[in-house]
Amino acid sequence: TTGGASVGDYDFAAQSAKEIGAEQFFWKVNVKPGGALLVSRYGEKLLLSLSGNPAAALMSMLVVLLPCLSGLTGEKPEQQRMRLPLLRDMPKTSSAVRLLRGHLEIQEGKAYFSEHNGRGNGNIASFARCELIGVIPGNTPPLKAGDEIEAIRLPAALI
Repeated sequence: TTGGASVGDYDFAAQSAKEIGAEQFFWKVNVKPGGALLVSRYGEKLLLSLSGNPAAALMSMLVVLLPCLSGLTGEKPEQQRMRLPLLRDMPKTSSAVRLLRGHLEIQEGKAYFSEHNGRGNGNIASFARCELIGVIPGNTPPLKAGDEIEAIRLPAALI
């Protein structure tokens, strides 16, 4: 499901799962965007409830749902992880893990992680040409261009 996994007047996912007797595995993760994530099980069915914010829901789908579906079908998840230097400074600090939309950029023969503009939870345009998700751990101090981060390469079929 999408929508209703956060907290507010119209967020019904957690209560609905509880009312049908679903076993809640976890609700909310310390990640931006995509922290409003509920994972539970009803009988033999896995229930994933994503944020109602479009970019947050899409990020959760890419980082959590697709690898989960691959595992459930017996396939090896296609997430390729690598370390890449940042193309530009990251002056922000956040207590949450930050997931950045970006792409591989080659400059002077060296590969860099280049973040896309527009980080808002409602901004799905920043997923255009997104081939990498940058992962910055929570409480990381500001980063400078050239500092390395972990990056998840998305399956080619999604790009």
